[in-house]
Amino acid sequence: MSQDQTIIEPAQTKRRISFKGFFDPSFDNTQSNISSHVNQDVNHQVISNEGMFPNYDLPEETTDDPLATSPSDNSVVSHPQIQAQTDKLEVDNAAVQENSTVNNFQQLQQENVAEPATIENVKTVVPPDNGKQDGKFIEVSGSNENPNKTDNSSQLDSADIGGLLDKDIFSEGDLAEIVGQGYIPKIVAGIINFALNRKASDIHIEPQSKMLRIRCRIDGVLIDIAKTQLSLHPPIISRIKILSKLKIDETRIPQDGRFGVVFKDKEVDVRVSCLPTVHGEKVVLRILDKSQKILSLEDLGMVGSGFDKTIEAIKKPWGIVLVTGPTGSGKSTTLNAVLSRLNQPGINIVTLEDPVEYESPGINQCQVKPDIGFTFAAGLRSVLRQDPNIIMVGEIRDAETASMTTHAALTGHLVLSTLHTNDTAGSLPRLINMGVEPFLITSAVDLVIAQRLVRVICPKCKEKIKLPPKLVEEIKRELDMIPQNNLSDRARIPREMRFFYGRGCSECTSGFKGRMGIFEVMRMTPKIEDLAVSRRPSNEIFSASKEDGMITLKQDGILKALAGTTTVDEILQATMSN
Repeated sequence: MSQDQTIIEPAQTKRRISFKGFFDPSFDNTQSNISSHVNQDVNHQVISNEGMFPNYDLPEETTDDPLATSPSDNSVVSHPQIQAQTDKLEVDNAAVQENSTVNNFQQLQQENVAEPATIENVKTVVPPDNGKQDGKFIEVSGSNENPNKTDNSSQLDSADIGGLLDKDIFSEGDLAEIVGQGYIPKIVAGIINFALNRKASDIHIEPQSKMLRIRCRIDGVLIDIAKTQLSLHPPIISRIKILSKLKIDETRIPQDGRFGVVFKDKEVDVRVSCLPTVHGEKVVLRILDKSQKILSLEDLGMVGSGFDKTIEAIKKPWGIVLVTGPTGSGKSTTLNAVLSRLNQPGINIVTLEDPVEYESPGINQCQVKPDIGFTFAAGLRSVLRQDPNIIMVGEIRDAETASMTTHAALTGHLVLSTLHTNDTAGSLPRLINMGVEPFLITSAVDLVIAQRLVRVICPKCKEKIKLPPKLVEEIKRELDMIPQNNLSDRARIPREMRFFYGRGCSECTSGFKGRMGIFEVMRMTPKIEDLAVSRRPSNEIFSASKEDGMITLKQDGILKALAGTTTVDEILQATMSN
């Protein structure tokens, strides 16, 4: 033993103060007398500490210590190291002596815990009746006294946010009433419910300099649905971020997320995009109704020669079928319509999508994740080892994906994909510019479909309209250009030219209800193959496809306007670039 160590003689006693009981749930609080838990250890044995405080070894200097002679005495040990803890325990112990059980003490603890701050507790100034009542705004709080707050607080975190609403929201007036109530979770649920009932594809929440504007894209057109004060913007955005698990305190950079909600029997997938602007974060919600059935090619409006060519191409066991058009033209919807037609028990279908918009039973759907290296090209390599019959690639974005897609088609697979070009003829030069050899393109590509979406006239308020004579003459010249060898489409030309429009009613938006596609379908012919291998421009390929009997987007649209399904204005606007 070293000389620096202190030797305690056996005659000297050592006491251990253990604060057991006050923090030990197994201890009965009726016996919570501090001095009754003073343990004496004369054999210098180390006793484990079961409380929250450390053990203190105190040498006994006198024999007349009340704690040493009377363990049941209520006096308190006055030691410098534990005096503060002892004083606090005496005060806290006195506050709970009236409770005879541990449960009562725990209940007392819970009553003293403050309610955590959540988005539901945020006090919000809301404008009932257009924002004023006697010239003042009313302050609405998300407290227990709020009559609009549901008793079932679990609905705030549940996907069934439809339970926050008393009824479905169909009109702007109903939505304005909910916004005026100031209960943020109910406002967000009401906005999504309104968009779902009006079949909107997107919700835009946009802060302006002095107000908050909320818009919905219905049938391809943005429409204002609510305007309210700017103070509602932060809690609404926070609520959306909570649902989509985004960073609430991050407002400097864009964020993307998604969440699922349930309205009665409808499951809805909501994709969230946050973008910082000079007035705050602008949020766009993309609404995807999972309960909506996948439309067929006929439902989308594909008729005539274009429908016949498409059915012929997808019956082949190999080749590439491309769908082209700008963003929002319905390319993914068309591909899903083709897959639903091909989906059979004896066929293995694998898709690579970003994102997976429609879930189809019997089809193996994969969500690509470029941030971890799971790109279209990387996924396509793995899919080829999955013994597929049909492969769907969401989009050909780069040279690697284009090369892999061509390789998959040449090795005996039917490949469906999309490409961003304005018409059918521009797809072949686009693939060549990506680095794919022209002779591989002509061997792999079998069909190219270009499309646009136009609004459908509401059948309830549809009326005839008389067009200017100059416009009628232009329409006649366009119809005369339909190839003579295209008998199926020429048979669609009516003898009497009648045009229609929607007057507008309570069941539609400005005379329109829903959308449909107009199509341009080009199949690969020997002449088009020669032009592609020779790297000829797209206008020559377009002329060769019309000689083969293809009708243009504009011609297909005019035929549908004559059938009374859409208007001439819609066709001219959709095909202006063509």
